[in-house]
Amino acid sequence: MAAFCAAQGIVVTAYSPLGSGGVGSAGTMVVQNEALAAIGAKHGRSAAQVAIAWCVKRGIVCIPKSVTESRLKANIDVFFELSEEEMGAIAALDMNERMPTGWGGPKVERDGEMQPRDLIHPLYPFQPDVEF
Repeated sequence: MAAFCAAQGIVVTAYSPLGSGGVGSAGTMVVQNEALAAIGAKHGRSAAQVAIAWCVKRGIVCIPKSVTESRLKANIDVFFELSEEEMGAIAALDMNERMPTGWGGPKVERDGEMQPRDLIHPLYPFQPDVEF
């Protein structure tokens, strides 16, 4: 979706890019993701800072939420260099899920399993070849 929007001159905004504490299909929250934490450790940063920096480096406006002063400050301290290898590793974490209220959430039960609510939407996941 981000590539499609960029091609159309549309700036994407990631509201609550850390997932608001939601747990995705991988069973973790964004801020607990081991791959993000490992990349962060190399830079002296948190998994949350890596996730925000990844968005910013891709030209996505980020609006992370927090009411904690230390996290607000950390959310601003995201201007460090991620390598192309790290950018690719982060991109590889994509689970092809929409994230309206958390990483992959909200989940609903269908046919005995938890699935993303929007899974049955005809445009899920976002399809850039659809004419509007």
